[in-house]
Amino acid sequence: MTTRQESVTPATPPPLLRLEGVTKKYPVRGGVLTAVDRVSIDIAPGKVLGVVGESGCGKTTLSRMMLRMTEPTSGAVQFKGDDIWALDGGKQKLFRKSVSAVFQDPYSSLNPRHRIDKAIMEPVLVNAGKGSVTGGLLEHLLTSVGLPITAAKLYPHEFSGGQRQRIAIARAISTQPELVLLDEPVSALDVSIRAQVLNLLKDLQHDTGVSYVFIAHDLSAVRYMSDEIIVVYLGAIVERASANKLYQTPRHPYTKALLEASLPPDPRNPSLTTQLRGDLPNPINAPSGCRFRTRCPIAAKICADSEPEFREVGSGHRAACHFA
Repeated sequence: MTTRQESVTPATPPPLLRLEGVTKKYPVRGGVLTAVDRVSIDIAPGKVLGVVGESGCGKTTLSRMMLRMTEPTSGAVQFKGDDIWALDGGKQKLFRKSVSAVFQDPYSSLNPRHRIDKAIMEPVLVNAGKGSVTGGLLEHLLTSVGLPITAAKLYPHEFSGGQRQRIAIARAISTQPELVLLDEPVSALDVSIRAQVLNLLKDLQHDTGVSYVFIAHDLSAVRYMSDEIIVVYLGAIVERASANKLYQTPRHPYTKALLEASLPPDPRNPSLTTQLRGDLPNPINAPSGCRFRTRCPIAAKICADSEPEFREVGSGHRAACHFA
C-alpha cells in the first residue's frame, strides 16, 4: 500500500518591518507639507529593499519613521507585528538593538571626541550592558569591516572618508541587528571607494542574513544591492518591482526618466526619450490627480482629473500610472 505525498508550498515568512498607509505631515507657513503620503511597505527577513527618488521626495523622512525617530501623522509602523510606537520598555529596547542605521556623512556621524573603540562599542553597552561585552567582539567587528585592531585607539579625524564609513558600519552591526537602514551610505565617498563599501555591505549581508533598506541616488548601486526597489516621488511610491524587472521594463514615466538620466555609455549620443520638465512641485500645493503630471511627457486630461491607482501591471510589478 502506497501513501500519496502532496507537495507543500513553504509558507512565506512574515515581514520583518511593515508600514501600513504611513503619512507624515508638517505644519508650515502657508499650509501643510506632506513629506510622506500613504506609503505601505513590507520588508522581508534577509532581503534588501532599495529606495530611489530625487532629493526632497521623502526618502529620509521615511527612514526616520522606520527607525522610530519620527512619529507618523497617520498609519502604522510594525516590527515583527508590533506597533513600534506602542512598545513598552523591554520590547522597545529589543527594537533598538534589532534595528540600526548607517548615515550619509561619515564625517558628522562619528563623535570627534570619542575614540573608535568607544564609538563602535557604545551601542552594545547601551543595549546589552557591560557584562555582555566579550574581549574579542571589538576585534571581530573591526576585522569584519577590513580595519586593523590598532584602529581602536585612534580618533575619527585620523581616518579617510571610506574608513570612517567602515567604522560606522561596524557600529551599526555591533548589536547583531536584523535590519539596517542605509541612508545614502556611499554618496559622500570617492568613486574609487564606493565599490569597496558596497562589496563590504554585500558580504556582511551574505554572512549574517541581515536585511537592508538601501536609500541612494546612485541607480547602479541600488541595482547592485537590492532584491526589490521602490521609486518615490513627492512622498508617494509610484513604482515597485524586483531590481531586474524595474531596470529592464520600467513602467512609470518617472522611473524611465531616472534611468535614462543616468550617465549613458557615450555622453555624446544620449538616448533620452523621457526628459523631465521643470522642477519638483511644491509639496505644500501638490498637483491634482497624478502628482507627476506637471513633468510627465505623456500626461493627458485624465491625469489631472483623477489620481492613478497603485496597481499590478505585471507579475510582482506595481505602478501608479494611468498608462502603465
